[in-house]
This record gives sequence, C-alpha cells and structure tokens, in this order.
Amino acid sequence: MKIKDIKRRKRLRLLLFLFVIIILLFQMPLNTLKNSINGVVLPFKIFFYKVSRGAKNTVDNIKNINLILEENKKLQSENYKLILENNNLKNVVEENKRLKKILNIKTEIKKDFLIANVSFRDALSVYDEFFINKGSDDGIKEDSVVLYKNNLLGKVKKVYKNNSVVEMITKENIYTSVIIGENSILGVLKGTKSELLEIEDVTSDIDIKVGDKVYTSGISDIYKKGIYIGDVVKVEDKKNEVFKTIYVKIPFNIFELYEVIVIK
Repeated sequence: MKIKDIKRRKRLRLLLFLFVIIILLFQMPLNTLKNSINGVVLPFKIFFYKVSRGAKNTVDNIKNINLILEENKKLQSENYKLILENNNLKNVVEENKRLKKILNIKTEIKKDFLIANVSFRDALSVYDEFFINKGSDDGIKEDSVVLYKNNLLGKVKKVYKNNSVVEMITKENIYTSVIIGENSILGVLKGTKSELLEIEDVTSDIDIKVGDKVYTSGISDIYKKGIYIGDVVKVEDKKNEVFKTIYVKIPFNIFELYEVIVIK
C-alpha cells in the first residue's frame, strides 16, 4: 500500500471522528430544547386530550341515553298494551256475567225469548219507557213481557220494524196486580215515576212485613203468575184508615239497564 493512501485514510478517519463529536455536541442542546418545548406544550396536550376524552364520553353518554329512551318507550308501549288488554278482559268478564245471568233464566221462563239492547232512553222519563233494538222483524209484538234478569220491567207498548218501545211498571199511574209475602196477599201495584212503587187495596188488618217479596199475581192477561218485582221496604199503617200503604223497591239500578229479555 502506498504511503499516500495511508495518509488519506487517516485523514478520513479523523474527519469522521470530528463529525461524530460535532453531532454529539449539537445533540445535547437539541435535547434540552426539545425537553423545554415539551414542558411548555405538555399542559396543552393534556388539556386537548381531556377535551377529546370528554367529547367522546359525552357522545357515548348520548348514545346510552338514546338507548335508554328507546327502551323506555318500548316498555311504556308494552305497559299500555297490557293495560288495554286487562281492561278488555275485564269488559269481557263483565259482559259474560251479564249474559250468563240472562241465559240462566231460560229454564224459568220456559218460553221463546230474545235478548235486546237498550237503544235509547230519555233522561226526563227514565222511569217511564225506553227503546230496544228489536222490532217486528225479530218477532216482537205489543204486550210482550220485558224482564231485566228475573225482574219484571214492563211490557212492549209500541212495535216498529227494527225497534220497540217498552213501558215500565215504574211509570206513574201504571197498575199491576200482585201478590205479597208467603200468604200471597193480593194487592195492586202502582207506578210512582221512581224506584219506589206503592201497593194499594191492602186492608190494615192484614200483616205485611218489611222484606216480604212481591210477585205478579197472574190475574192479568199480560203477566203470568210469579214474576218477581221487588221487596217490601216500608209499611205505613195510619189510624182510622181502611187501607195501608206498602212501598216496594225495585231490586236493580234503573240507570244500569243494558240488556233486557223480551218474552215472545
């Protein structure tokens, strides 16, 4: 190897060594500067990191709230559905009870009959008459007997094609022949335009008690014997009076008439 080449290599090594030294010398201030910058910038980095994390949590919370609201709506909808189903079930049960009571009377009536709905009732004459949704097309005739459960209501007064008018025994000055109590005391029941009916033509010497049951006598051409009307609730026996006044109360609420029985 030539002496010239050897010298050249020595110089290159020397230059390389000096270059490394220079880089090391400059690296220390750069690291110091970097650390200083990081010290200044770090609080901002932390702040923006918290903001970004808070925003992400807010978005996540909103998503969770939306899910909760949707679930709540679903539960409310199911709850309302259950309430409606429960109400419908109650209505069906009540309807079945009413129909069962009506149908159970079939063996007592032993005649052709049909069930009719009350279609109209005048608020000023609730104790006088009402309309039903059956008429001549259904085989209804005038003077057909009308019952509520096993209680006498009255008779058909007027018949139309698809409707009829029922005249009630509670109508003022409507008279019905009846028997009272176990001894079947004969009397005349009079309508008073109220839930209390009066029995006339019972002499003061006859024993009538509160609680005695009152039935049709069968003397009438319209009402057969033994249709239940109500119980005696009051007896007025005045001195020097030939006849006593007997009050009979109908055993149902006149405002709760929905279905009636018409004996054909």
